[in-house]
Amino acid sequence: MLSWLCDWALQESDRVVAHLGERAEGKSPTPIGEDSAGFSYWHFGAHSSRIYRDGARVPEGAPEDQWTIVADSAVEMGNLAEGLRKSDSARERALARTISESILPAFLVESKKKVLPPLPKQVD
Repeated sequence: MLSWLCDWALQESDRVVAHLGERAEGKSPTPIGEDSAGFSYWHFGAHSSRIYRDGARVPEGAPEDQWTIVADSAVEMGNLAEGLRKSDSARERALARTISESILPAFLVESKKKVLPPLPKQVD
């Protein structure tokens, strides 16, 4: 019975249905760029402060899919972009532009929405 109720709740949830619809339309996450070593960099939405690197070299015997957090705040995003901007690699400079011109500004806008409470209504 509990399983049936959970299934029903998920099917009736507008938010879940919208999310699944986006994924079906090909809006699933894609990497934001690559570095010169071929590592992919990922960011999952404007609300997230994290940038991940996929494809890190793994020690022998470790699982093959290794994800590393390369930035965990707005400051770290800026530092990552600055380091990539100085690279000789066109791929890394393009990734730096994506971070500094797209991802970081969107994250800052979203983080301000969360931090700033709505202004109180003035009473006359």
